[in-house]
Amino acid sequence: MTLRRAAIVAPIRTAVGKFGGALASLDAGQLGAVVLKALIERTAIDPARVDDVVFSQGYGNGEAPSIGHWSWLAAGLPLEVPGYQLDRRCGSGLQAIANAAMMVQTGMSDVVVAGGVESMSNVEHYSIDVRKGVRAGNLVLHDRLFDLHQAMFADTSPGPVKYALSRVHDWFLPEVRLPIIPADAASRAAVDAALSAAGVI
Repeated sequence: MTLRRAAIVAPIRTAVGKFGGALASLDAGQLGAVVLKALIERTAIDPARVDDVVFSQGYGNGEAPSIGHWSWLAAGLPLEVPGYQLDRRCGSGLQAIANAAMMVQTGMSDVVVAGGVESMSNVEHYSIDVRKGVRAGNLVLHDRLFDLHQAMFADTSPGPVKYALSRVHDWFLPEVRLPIIPADAASRAAVDAALSAAGVI
């Protein structure tokens, strides 16, 4: 089988907002819709030519299921175009592009919209107790931002990664504090140098 050439032809993104900042009133699906509207306007492509919409989201929920299709519809685009959602944590956006490229390369699709959407300002608190009913006592609400990061990273990541995570949380989620295993000074310096070179700090 000969793979076809796949190309990224119209990259676009929203501005980056801080946690609880100017973009907090828009959930992830709405942010995705803003980008999709702008994409169609800039490219002047007939939206009916789009074969699929591949969107990733790390904190998907029932408010916007299959967020690729949800955002597409929220943008007022044709119902007949399908879409789906994937999650590979921090690599999710790149995975969406990889999936779209494979769809084009194999001939499954000709035009695919791919990207990632997220609004950490709108990640919900949730309970796993309500469906069974609570006759008396307290009802626990879990914070997905805190519980998930703690479960995934708190006790398994090597020191430098934990240090980097702690720095990211300091910038964007100041109210979240993870139990961090201290990294050695050389590792911390290396992380800071990389982040500085990338213009993050």
